[in-house]
Amino acid sequence: PFLDVPKRINPRHDGPRGSQRVGSVFGLESALTPPPLTSAVALAPSHVLQVPAARLLEALGRGKLQELCIVQFQARMMKMEAEAACNAAHLAPQRLAKWLRRLHFANKRRDVCLTQADLARLLGVQRSTVNVAMRHLQNVDAIRFVRGRIIVQCADQLQQAACSCLP
Repeated sequence: PFLDVPKRINPRHDGPRGSQRVGSVFGLESALTPPPLTSAVALAPSHVLQVPAARLLEALGRGKLQELCIVQFQARMMKMEAEAACNAAHLAPQRLAKWLRRLHFANKRRDVCLTQADLARLLGVQRSTVNVAMRHLQNVDAIRFVRGRIIVQCADQLQQAACSCLP
């Protein structure tokens, strides 16, 4: 098994399956147990460092590796709790604006290359819901979108449309 540390890969367009932040470690637990059946897709350009799990276990020792796993797990749980609270408190258009803002800045203010179907899976809503929300954002001149590409025209408008949850 290998451990993937997101650093620099090109986003894939087969749909978002996970969200990692700078400094995240994906698959760390595979050094301690059989590899889980999970995957991650970068939503923004990222770096990846792949390290054989056995080498990492040898270099750090089981105790330090377990400590790192716990820290990463706690960080993921806090992020998931925050996203769940956001999902319960805000409507899809606000959450979409928040995610587009996140991706816009993660992409260093370049276009966001995701389809409406990708965004629907990310938000847990139907594609038609994303379509309506994107049309609203387009009508207030926050974004412009063409097939699989979203251009942020006014980050301030996008910020106003977004929920106030942490980025």
